[in-house]
Amino acid sequence: MWFVQVTFTKRKFGLMKKAYELSVLCNCEIALIMFNSANKLFQYASTDMDRVLLKYTEHSDPQESRTNKDIIEVCTEVC
Repeated sequence: MWFVQVTFTKRKFGLMKKAYELSVLCNCEIALIMFNSANKLFQYASTDMDRVLLKYTEHSDPQESRTNKDIIEVCTEVC
């Protein structure tokens, strides 16, 4: 279990760093919400989290929505 926690901690920071880079390079707002296996909440927002979530709830139809299954299928075809 220790290995899983170390992996999560490293990957979590890496994902937050990538979110930061994307927000700066593409001038976009990003909200990232994660729960670990112990159900602890971790979040990153390029601006105010509440404002980004409010924008999210005001949209009725996302431009794009993906799940793990979608990503695996694309990687299987492309990779």
